[in-house]
Amino acid sequence: MTAAVRADSDLAYMLRYENVAWYGSGQVRILDRRVYPAKTEFVVCKSHTEVAQAIKDMVTQSAGPFTAAPMGMALAAWECRDLCVEKQREYLKKAADTIANSRPTTARRMAVLCAECLKAADSALESGADVPQAIVDRTIEMNNERYGLIDRIARFLVEKFPQNGTDRK
Repeated sequence: MTAAVRADSDLAYMLRYENVAWYGSGQVRILDRRVYPAKTEFVVCKSHTEVAQAIKDMVTQSAGPFTAAPMGMALAAWECRDLCVEKQREYLKKAADTIANSRPTTARRMAVLCAECLKAADSALESGADVPQAIVDRTIEMNNERYGLIDRIARFLVEKFPQNGTDRK
């Protein structure tokens, strides 16, 4: 179930989940950070392997892969939706490996995120729920957790800035 309040609700354009990477209607749209902010363009991926390639090609940068990877997993779930449950699980495990290893510098973290997507998929498969939506919902929860942590860190650090502080070189 999607949280009622999202941690990105009042953030800048490029930090809102849908503007980082988003699954819908059998595709993932990823904000092309190679040209943003000069241009606002999205790379549209129609397969999880295209999502993995976009991550590898640096279409999304900084923490962007941490949204793109799970959204790629939602797309993978859509791709295999007509297979039997066991074949869907196999397909999703292979997709998780492909996506998690698309960028060596983020492979560990993306493997954790993909594992969370696999758990969400398993639960949805067992209950007969919509698997891609279950993964999107879990992605929103994970993003809320990450954004919440960043917010707590920022609030702590802001308190450390001196009043009327100056640059000390």
